[in-house]
Amino acid sequence: RVRGRFSTPGQHAGAVSLRALTEGGRFMLRSPNVLGMSLAKSIFAVTFATAGLYSVFSYKVYDTGDAGTSWLYAARGIGSFLGPMLAQSFIAPHPLKQYFLIMVGGFAVALAGYGVWGASPLVLVGALGIFIGHLGSGNLWTYSRIYVQRETPDGLRGRVMALDMVGFTLIM
Repeated sequence: RVRGRFSTPGQHAGAVSLRALTEGGRFMLRSPNVLGMSLAKSIFAVTFATAGLYSVFSYKVYDTGDAGTSWLYAARGIGSFLGPMLAQSFIAPHPLKQYFLIMVGGFAVALAGYGVWGASPLVLVGALGIFIGHLGSGNLWTYSRIYVQRETPDGLRGRVMALDMVGFTLIM
């Protein structure tokens, strides 16, 4: 029931979308802090893109099959959910420095957790490692997104957020 003009006559949707993304890209290049925070998820994807290995570990390392895979994915989800809430109880970031500390801390916690997972011969210890890793990575996702939303003008926010996910998706 929404009424309005949703396309510009004579222009192709692809051309309009490309122009919108380039406007978002230009803003990001002029705002290095926004660009840096947007790259946090892409950097994480390069360094910790391991979710596809959960089932491999479950079958080949832990010998737990589908049940083990479920444990690992559950640990990932619970860690990602709780990480930002725990961080919020310690720090409510406002200046860039505090966001930067959360990003560095998130990477460090993710590294520690994934180190435990990679070294563990037991599925429950591996799940604990993944849980810890995603306590950290959940903060990368949440607080990088909050910072980018906070620092991007209303008219460009969707374009910048789209580029944020384009980078992550291309890396994955």
